[in-house]
Amino acid sequence: MKPARQCSVPKCEQAVHSRGWCGRHYAHNRIYGTPFTSCRTCGDPVRKGSGKRFYCSDECLPTCRVDDCVNPVRGGDDVCGTHQMQLRRFGEIRPLAWASEWVCVVCGVAVEKGSGRRRHCSVNCQALASRWKNARPTEFTCHLCGRTQSLLRMSGSKLQRTDTKWCKECGRDSPKVKRFVLYGVTPERYAEAMASGCEICGRTDVPLHVDHDHSCCDQRGGSAATCGDCVRGFLCGSCNRAIGLLKDDITTLGRAIEYLSKSR
Repeated sequence: MKPARQCSVPKCEQAVHSRGWCGRHYAHNRIYGTPFTSCRTCGDPVRKGSGKRFYCSDECLPTCRVDDCVNPVRGGDDVCGTHQMQLRRFGEIRPLAWASEWVCVVCGVAVEKGSGRRRHCSVNCQALASRWKNARPTEFTCHLCGRTQSLLRMSGSKLQRTDTKWCKECGRDSPKVKRFVLYGVTPERYAEAMASGCEICGRTDVPLHVDHDHSCCDQRGGSAATCGDCVRGFLCGSCNRAIGLLKDDITTLGRAIEYLSKSR
């Protein structure tokens, strides 16, 4: 008995049905005008049952044409399965709703897997992202000097916080920032006071202290900051301690003046 001829399509071991092709490739030729689907990468026939339609093997699969996507294509649109679903559902490729990496979008620190979060490392960062509607600001204005600074620089392993109030030059713990926070005294006002000197003894060679009315703001529920309107002036350390030890009592101060006058 004469052995059956093998299909002329490469890598096909089926017997010839008609015109040198097996039944499957003959039917494919009648429907599509070609006996087989060629791999878009190497040109070899795509085997039936391989789970692929346009590529013969995993080695021939190119990556998705969408930027920053390294997944292999899964359809005829040269996109991966995720982006192919977007094309079918919306007719366009949309940005991914979730972050592609486990990194906090607010502070830049790595998010712990299994924490139940992916875009935020903590509740605080999640609240900040909600406040900015997921559009993280890229700059801020210093509350003291008014200069605009970038929020994109790294502080250790994290991005600079979006609720930053003071620039690096002013410094959160600097004396001028503390005077501004506690008493509302600007650097310009303090510079004028230093030029004038202590309002009691007139000294200009020592740093001046901000003197305020303790009866006004020391009874406001323990708040460290004052209202700013109760600032009385600027005194040197000695004069400030002196009126503090006398408890700001005018009568006691008057008696002290009389006492010093008698001793002369």
